[in-house]
This record gives sequence, C-alpha cells and structure tokens, in this order.
Amino acid sequence: VVTTSAGDVINSASAGIDAINNAASVPAASNSSVVVTANGTINSGTVSTGNGNPAAGIVAGYSYNSSPDSNVVGDIIVDDFANITAAGGDGIRVFDYGIGNVTVIDEAGTTITATGDASSRYGIYAQNYGPGNTSVSTSAGDVINSAGAGIHAINGAALVLASSNSSVVVTARGTINSGTVVNSNGSPAAGILAGYNFNNAPDS
Repeated sequence: VVTTSAGDVINSASAGIDAINNAASVPAASNSSVVVTANGTINSGTVSTGNGNPAAGIVAGYSYNSSPDSNVVGDIIVDDFANITAAGGDGIRVFDYGIGNVTVIDEAGTTITATGDASSRYGIYAQNYGPGNTSVSTSAGDVINSAGAGIHAINGAALVLASSNSSVVVTARGTINSGTVVNSNGSPAAGILAGYNFNNAPDS
C-alpha cells in the first residue's frame, strides 16, 4: 500500500511512485493486493525503472518475469487525486501478469500529462494478462494530455473463458487530448482504446 497526502510533491528522475510485487508465487489465500492512493503532485522523469521499462508518474502491478503466471493472484487499485506530469513514459501505468482485477480511478479535477519525450505514450495504461476485470474511470474536470492514446484499457490474455465473467470497462469524463504516437502493437492512437487484444487476431 502506497499513500501520499494533499500538498505532497514528488519530483523523481524516474517513476514518481513504483509499486510492484515481483514475487514468483502469490497464493490466493494471502489476499494480496497492490494499492496506490496518490494525492498532491507527481513530477516524474525519464530514467527507466529498475526492470528496464520506461518511467511513469505511477507504476503499479504484479510482474514476475513480465509473463502471465497463474501462480500469482492479486488485485491492483490505483486511486489518483494527484496532478501528474510525466517527462517520460505514461502518466499512470498499471498491469497484472497474474490472476486479478485491475482498477484505475482518476478523481475529479486532476490533470495527467504524458507528452514529454520519445518514450511518452499513454495518459492512463491499464492492462490485464489474465481472466480478471479491467476498469478505468475518470471524473468531471479531469484533463488527460497524452502523446498517444489517452486511455488504454486492454486485456491481453491468450485465454479468457466465458465462465470467468471477465470485463473491460471504461467510464470517461472530463477532457482527453490524445496524440499521434502509435500503440505498442503498432495500431493507431486514439482518445480511448479498450478491449480484448491478444496478438491482434480473432480468437474464439
């Protein structure tokens, strides 16, 4: 659990907040979760994170070897009240390579800017690589400025059974100013990208 308070200012050469569980095994019985509640201001930099990924204002997730792993079970929740300026990478980047739900809430009146350098892409990036739910919501008065897609909410799992009742839900309010930088799979940018997308190929 990571929490910052109103009036806090984070100035970082890399990620502003980096909340990652890299355990090789996280049993369901452990009731694990990664929770970030951010208030104040985050000014993140351009230096790659410890695992070699681009920086971001907030990074949160389960990421053992950056490959899907059913031995890792846990939910990720990012509740953002902060204004974020990301000099590199994404404003908020959340991912789950295990089994769990991904939730990003951008509270009212915030500004997220991710237009800094060549690594800049998404205002909010939320990706699930398992059968869980992916949810992104923004609020009235929010502004997202991004070099690529404003909101990227994708389930990239190779297999999602109907019995899992998985969903991808985006509720967008406020303003999104998206850019021209293509997505990581080479598809064009957009204000909002949402769906199930494993290898860009039809899959029953």
